[in-house]
Amino acid sequence: MPNNVHILHFLLKRELKELYLSMAIKSFALSMVGVFVPIYLLTKTSLTLNGVLFFYLLSCVVFILAIPLSAALASTYGLKHGIGISVPFYIALYLLLSVFSGYNIYVIFLLATILGLADSFFWVSLHLDLAQASDKKNRGGEIGALYTSSVLAKIAGPLIGGVILTFFSFKVLFVVACIVYLFSLLPLMFSRDRYVKQVFSFRKMFPLLKNYKRQLLTSLCYGTMNVGEVVLWPLFLFAYLHIYLEFGVIFTIAEIIIAISYSFVGEVSDHISKRKMVRGGNLLFSFIWILRYYIPSINLLLVSIPFMAMVLPLVQIPFMSLNYEAARRSGNAVEFIAMQQLFTNLGRIIILLFIIATNTLNIGFLGLAGSALIHAFFP
Repeated sequence: MPNNVHILHFLLKRELKELYLSMAIKSFALSMVGVFVPIYLLTKTSLTLNGVLFFYLLSCVVFILAIPLSAALASTYGLKHGIGISVPFYIALYLLLSVFSGYNIYVIFLLATILGLADSFFWVSLHLDLAQASDKKNRGGEIGALYTSSVLAKIAGPLIGGVILTFFSFKVLFVVACIVYLFSLLPLMFSRDRYVKQVFSFRKMFPLLKNYKRQLLTSLCYGTMNVGEVVLWPLFLFAYLHIYLEFGVIFTIAEIIIAISYSFVGEVSDHISKRKMVRGGNLLFSFIWILRYYIPSINLLLVSIPFMAMVLPLVQIPFMSLNYEAARRSGNAVEFIAMQQLFTNLGRIIILLFIIATNTLNIGFLGLAGSALIHAFFP
């Protein structure tokens, strides 16, 4: 097991502690609604499966279009202001979800635009903040501590969401999530901001395509894998489990396993080859998605959940550490993070288009497996 003293050191580090706390509160809010939003769109609105996937695809397009604005805001007004700006957009998204009773194409475009802007403001600023604040020697441990604190905060989220849906409604769930989101602003209000010592420039982005092909290719693969866990898997699993409470319990158990794995992997990744960890994690990731495609039994599908929960941090922590190291090494951290997020969302768009074109949800599992294999060979 990792050294808990080290984890405590990272959690209390002045440059990161407010970020950890804000991220933890946000994660708790997101965990209550995150796995249920695609289910809500599919079962409580007039959207078809392809309509739901198009909603997420459109949000990725908006994310990409908003990257220059997100990078410029973060570099001009400060990284924590960039993170804080995302909160009103998330609140607006969930309030609108709770208000709208009918969903036409204009409403979907509006909601997807809000989600894309919120994600762009948050993730561009967060990755820049971590690239600036984390130190090379302990970067894996610090990233592990961040994700561990976030997962610990959101362990009960899916269960609480399931309970609210069982006894109340989606509207109540969305309103509760909005209230929790508001509290995520408090740690940022009482902390000093950090500024990137450079102004975002389109011109500086293009040389990165030549010098960092490996990192951008792996970011594209990582984006496809992210969609699998956030959108495809909840939709697929809910086809077998129609009870919200059971659904919440399953994802809560998965979060417990992920928290333990994040803590362990974050500590270990500073002492062994990160590329080897990414390669091994992606091979296992690919194997699990192939099994999920061919396994017909709900019991066997459920067995795959704890194994995926253990493998996910094995890919995510060393991958993000390598990206932050490359961002600082490039000398153009703002442009590097912007380009990395662009390719991550291109990956999401590719897998979503693939599933929409085939009109079969689980065929996407093979696409995810293939993407993980590519990532394994080019870690």
